[in-house]
Amino acid sequence: KTSSKPSKNIPAGIKQVFSPANLTQQNCRQSTILSVTGSGFTPKKPSSKNFRKSLQDFTGESGVGMEAHHVFPQAFRADFKKIGLEIDDPIYGSWVPKDIHNGFSYEYNQDWDAFLHGAGHKRSIQECFSFAKELSRKYDFKINF
Repeated sequence: KTSSKPSKNIPAGIKQVFSPANLTQQNCRQSTILSVTGSGFTPKKPSSKNFRKSLQDFTGESGVGMEAHHVFPQAFRADFKKIGLEIDDPIYGSWVPKDIHNGFSYEYNQDWDAFLHGAGHKRSIQECFSFAKELSRKYDFKINF
């Protein structure tokens, strides 16, 4: 029998649920990354330094032979921040084979540059999600949102 009460070991409010329908400009939130320590759970803010580990924790995959790919490129971190996206959140990460990742990174960034700076207006979060999905098909990688 499962209980609907929160576990005594996990602080209230620690879990966050994500679905594409909930990821809008008004309510887009960054996920909480948890690491297990001897004394319980410690939230860690997503960063470029812990991105690979966060993606491993988020996907449950080891990432052996793979690169931890930022779906929203780090080269445009400031642009995405203005839009309201935390690009180091593992929900915006994907595993890509090393040789393939290195082969498409330049062109991938060019695509994002044209999208972000060629519009003549600030892009919305929803437009960025749609474009990311389009690029995931073009470059053949899985996205988690």
